[in-house]
Amino acid sequence: MSNSVRFLDAFNRIDHQLRKLTGNERGVPFGVVVDRVSRVNAAVRRFKDDLKQFAQLRNAIVHETRNGRVIAEPADWAVAEIERIASLLGDPPK
Repeated sequence: MSNSVRFLDAFNRIDHQLRKLTGNERGVPFGVVVDRVSRVNAAVRRFKDDLKQFAQLRNAIVHETRNGRVIAEPADWAVAEIERIASLLGDPPK
């Protein structure tokens, strides 16, 4: 599986988790959702800047393609980090 597919899978899990916490508001930009949730969730607050940076990478992957190929392929460390964040938000430590 390519890094871009893994990255998008983890990003979508995070997006779903955060939107669930805000009542599944559609049409609200991801950065606004992150800001709202970060006010009440320490884990999101901790990763707030990373999540916003990852949103920019997500947009480059999804919206900037050439002949069906992604224009940006995430680095291994970025994929590992977003997967780690998705796991922490999905199953927070007790």
